[in-house]
Amino acid sequence: MKDLEKVLKIEDGVLVECDCDFSGELVIPDSVKKIDNQAFYGCDKLTSVVIPDSVTEIDNYAFDSCKGLVEVTIGKSVTTIGTGAFDQCSSLKTINYNATDCMSIGFDDEEGCNYSIFDGCTSLTTINIGSNVKGIPDSAFWNCDSLSAVHFGGDIAGWCKIFFGDLHSNPLNKAHNLYIKNELLTDLVIPDSITQIKAFAFAGATCLKSVTIPDSVTSIGWSAFLGCTGLTTLTVPNSVTRISAHAFSGCSQLATISIPESITSISKSTFFDTAWYNSQPDGILYLDGCCLGNKGNTLAGSLTIADGVKGIANSAFADCGELTSVVIPDSVLYIGDFAFSGCDKLKSATLGKSLITLGNATFSYCSNLTGIVLPDSVTEIGRKAFTGCKKLKSVALGKSLTQIGSSAFDDCSKLADLTIPDSVTEIGIFAFRDCWKLKMKIPASVTIFEDYTLSGCHRPCTGIESKYKVVKSDLLWNCRYEHHITFGLAEQPSKCFVLLPRQDNYNYLHVSNETSEPFTEEELDRLIRSVADYMQVGEKLTTSGGVTPGGLSLIKRFANYGFDKVGEYSDDFMLKWSGDALCKEFKAPLVLDYEKFAEWLNNPAHKNDFKILDGNAQLSEKNTRPIVWELEKKSNL
Repeated sequence: MKDLEKVLKIEDGVLVECDCDFSGELVIPDSVKKIDNQAFYGCDKLTSVVIPDSVTEIDNYAFDSCKGLVEVTIGKSVTTIGTGAFDQCSSLKTINYNATDCMSIGFDDEEGCNYSIFDGCTSLTTINIGSNVKGIPDSAFWNCDSLSAVHFGGDIAGWCKIFFGDLHSNPLNKAHNLYIKNELLTDLVIPDSITQIKAFAFAGATCLKSVTIPDSVTSIGWSAFLGCTGLTTLTVPNSVTRISAHAFSGCSQLATISIPESITSISKSTFFDTAWYNSQPDGILYLDGCCLGNKGNTLAGSLTIADGVKGIANSAFADCGELTSVVIPDSVLYIGDFAFSGCDKLKSATLGKSLITLGNATFSYCSNLTGIVLPDSVTEIGRKAFTGCKKLKSVALGKSLTQIGSSAFDDCSKLADLTIPDSVTEIGIFAFRDCWKLKMKIPASVTIFEDYTLSGCHRPCTGIESKYKVVKSDLLWNCRYEHHITFGLAEQPSKCFVLLPRQDNYNYLHVSNETSEPFTEEELDRLIRSVADYMQVGEKLTTSGGVTPGGLSLIKRFANYGFDKVGEYSDDFMLKWSGDALCKEFKAPLVLDYEKFAEWLNNPAHKNDFKILDGNAQLSEKNTRPIVWELEKKSNL
């Protein structure tokens, strides 16, 4: 230990520096928790280093340019390995990697990026991975082109559970040979305990000659068997529902493929550059009931998917810029993510009556698509399904729809009227952002309505009914003055509270009743509770007040739900935001030009022609100004 004290500078558990004259093998003491930036930089005489289980972090360039270093053992507690930690260790041949759950590569602040952990290790041939390892971070073995063997201390099930951050975090991508307990793996049998084959799990494993997938597996991840050139046949069991992009791409001898009817998600690229794919003629590719997309010649004009097809692959026809129309038969149950994304000349799409799933970004940026009818069978609209469809004017939603995904109709600037069926329970963030012309009603069935859902909408566009269960703040973030939210009764929509949110730091409340029957106490309580649930503690509300059934004022009823009166004044604010009806009644300027309306109010000939009657401002010869009360939500009751 005395010798190490002379060689190593350790401060509060941080190994700061090593004497570069030290030669031979080094076992770092257990007192070390972190190895600092460039702590061993240029220690050319160091041949072997053991990093103990006490160490949790190896900083950037910690062993950079240790050109004599031949073998490294990394302890199981390391959670962060810095960028370039072993950069340019040109003699390094063997790494014993035991870091259980290291998923972080440090960031180089000066360079503004991160690099491979072992970049420039040109002699590196062998990686020994401990049985306890659960994950390896992105790009860990980038440029380790001399790798020839990966040894794993556990079994196949343990290997299948490792999470690889990307293609270059799996050393098999370079080494090609996987040894399980020192035996080369050639015939892979996935254990019954495995339910998913993770992304990149066997990418580059040219040692594999066959693979057997059990009924326990439900999904095969991105590039899971990428470049496994020894595989010749593949049978996917009925349990599998998802095969991700490039899962078997580059399996150049894979000539026989069978996939089950259970598949609900597959990608156009799943079987790219396989013997099967390369043997198919140009045109539309089909495989066991799945349409994989177009191969070869540019697709132009109209497209009719063949009868009997059950699914359309992810990205199947993405960026087919000359495609103008598509007809999808009744047999199709799902359309994959990005299936028609970027088809900027697509004007019409006819969807079959059995369609259930419309994937993420399915028709995104189809800038000439004008209308779409979703059949009653559709239950979910995926994220960004119609984002950027700037000419989309008409959308018919089916009666089985339950979820509208985030940004589903983002930037559909021509979309004007939309009826959301009572079956819908969830509407995602930015679902209708920048739908400038949109007018619609949100039914009482909706229980999840995300932040900024209506951001950028420029017309009165929502009716949120009283049985609403969950509503988040900032629903109309960055909206213009015309916006309002209507809290209406499901059984009597003409009785409602109209809220103009966050205009000039106010939420103005207008009480509307277009029926001949007055509000009941139960109806008022339901409406007030809906408004109270919507508003945040500390937010303010202005209203003209008024007496309600039972002689209890609206102000006092709000007090039952955590509101206190904090102001009372005479002002034009209520009149400024009263909308079209008030403009028409007083013969004021129309078209919702509120600045012009404000000028009209300030004209002495008009300004005082109002009185208070049951809390509503009306024309009067008494020339009385309206009284406005200001309330603040103090608590959630």
